[in-house]
Amino acid sequence: MSKRTMIAFCLAISVSMTVAVMPVAAQKTKTPTKQEVDQLRAEVARLRADLDAALKEINALKAAIGGKPVAPEEGPLYRGRNARYWQEQLKDADTKVCIEALEALGALARTDKKLIPVLVEAVKTGSDSIPYYAVKALGAAGPDVLPALIDILKENKRYRAEAAKAIGKLGPIAKPAVPALLKALEEESQHANSLSIFAGAIHNIGPDAKEAIPALVKAMGACLEDIGKPIENTGKSRFGISFGSANVRILEALTVLDPKLATEVPLPPVLKNFGRAPTREEQEAWRAFHAALVKRYAKPK
Repeated sequence: MSKRTMIAFCLAISVSMTVAVMPVAAQKTKTPTKQEVDQLRAEVARLRADLDAALKEINALKAAIGGKPVAPEEGPLYRGRNARYWQEQLKDADTKVCIEALEALGALARTDKKLIPVLVEAVKTGSDSIPYYAVKALGAAGPDVLPALIDILKENKRYRAEAAKAIGKLGPIAKPAVPALLKALEEESQHANSLSIFAGAIHNIGPDAKEAIPALVKAMGACLEDIGKPIENTGKSRFGISFGSANVRILEALTVLDPKLATEVPLPPVLKNFGRAPTREEQEAWRAFHAALVKRYAKPK
């Protein structure tokens, strides 16, 4: 019996047994409930794992008696499966199966660069949440995906934040992405979350991204426009003194791009934990800090 036939046979038995034990009323229902579908999928997943274990045991037994073992999977493997298997899984109608396949292909793409276009195509043509997870998978595929991530950052605004996160994980080698990050920073300066993500990516690239300093100072100025505004009026305030605030993330990036900044300019207050709004004195300290930045990086006349 071939491996493919064995899989089909096991799955057929699983479905038959599960349906057989259902209440009669449930069997007559044309549309299965979500719980029933989830139970079947869980059973299929369990059978797949059992089958993998059984095939390994068959190989071991055949080798022990001098028989011909089942042919092993070819190429790099992820959870015992090769790229061809995961590419087939990517065609599945079940989103959860596709997401697992993307995770696998992202890991395999670190050594098999031919899989990078597969992930890029999933970003372009995938439905629902598939493009999001495809970008995330690209981020796990190593430095060779940088050109693809830069293209997403430029051309696909819906997923550019996730692309920026992936770029940031690459560190200093992602310096070619700085111009695209700066354009994104400018275009989305009204959004606190986007500012935090783009500033974080620049922070991770490090001192080689010094060209970003003027744009970061300008973005911090945009954050200060939110001082005194209720958060509900801006969706999410760009200004705060907690670790996750956009202006604080920009400050972190600036201190990496300009190591002398922390010793030559008095830094504004930053809370270690969330929990309260900035006082008037703290607000004024941030305004004074921004004014000092503008002066420090002003172009010579």
